[in-house]
Amino acid sequence: AARGLNRVLLLAKHPCGIGVDRSIECAARLLDERTDLTPTVIGAVIATCCTNKLAMDFEGSRVPEFCSLYKGQMRNPTLAFERTVDVMSRSTSWRTNSESLNNAVQTEQIRWSEDFEDALQALRVRRLAEIFGHAVQVRFAPRACTLQDRCLLASPVPLPTSDTADAEFVERIRAGVRALGGPLDCRPKGFKSAKFDFDYTGDMDAESDL
Repeated sequence: AARGLNRVLLLAKHPCGIGVDRSIECAARLLDERTDLTPTVIGAVIATCCTNKLAMDFEGSRVPEFCSLYKGQMRNPTLAFERTVDVMSRSTSWRTNSESLNNAVQTEQIRWSEDFEDALQALRVRRLAEIFGHAVQVRFAPRACTLQDRCLLASPVPLPTSDTADAEFVERIRAGVRALGGPLDCRPKGFKSAKFDFDYTGDMDAESDL
């Protein structure tokens, strides 16, 4: 509000594992705590990533936290729910591992991996629909570009129905890029990482690393 904004959109670019679900709950909290002096969150665009890190995060399993956020969608949430999410989460890595050198991943494993990830995403889509009114998952890029091609959209107004190709969504992205004159710069300004070899703490050239 101090910057004159009265509407904001939550944009999360490839948060890993539980980061997706924390982003969703952040949006819910911002809406719940809104006052006349704060902007309205009008929707969310969340490109999801590394679902396998629900079970295999650096700090340990995030499955209990994930299940605690979605237990309200279960008729009878039990330990079996956590065990199921754990297995499904781990197995989503088959899809990405299938592109590694000398991998032994079978075609059937890739199909299961896709189904498992869609099942976990369905919980997120329903939660976003509870928060904003409407939500959908779209696939926004071919496998040749990225294996992390799922994106969750949420809005108070109805969204286009998703399909395998999601051509309408892709065309809207292209139209937006044309209107803006170029792609959005989603680099994390102010962050620096020796591990991933980037430094965004100084002046950032708009053309570099995009």
